Amino acid sequence: MRTAELIELLSARLQPVDRRQLTRSVALSVGFGFAAAIIATALLYGFRTDLDRTRSVLFLLFKLAFASTVVLVGLAWLLRLARPGAEHGSKYLALATLPFATLCTLAVINLLLVPPADWEAMLMGHEWRKCLFSIPILATAPFAALVWAL
Repeated sequence: MRTAELIELLSARLQPVDRRQLTRSVALSVGFGFAAAIIATALLYGFRTDLDRTRSVLFLLFKLAFASTVVLVGLAWLLRLARPGAEHGSKYLALATLPFATLCTLAVINLLLVPPADWEAMLMGHEWRKCLFSIPILATAPFAALVWAL
């Protein structure tokens, strides 16, 4: 088969493409992945019992804001790159670095406010091994759902 014949065969029954299909598929996969990660977290670790303290709630809200910002910017960038011929969009790269730069700035400020003897406990914490393995495992379902959608 020659190239011209292949092109003619591929373009024989062209139909309009629904431009919203990709967005719907990604939204569905994000919803499924989010639900799967929440359920897996609840089954593996249960729910936090220290949310009656203001500091714990504020820390949780900050972590959720960070994660939400990264996810929203990542999804906007993903939807742009998933379309053929789209530009990479350096503004998304700048937006993607903003939450990480904010987090690093706040971490440095926090470290400067405590004695150096407490730095190791603040940097590593007590649960770093659990986080090291849990985060990739809990991210498997959202990742698989996004790959399916794309």
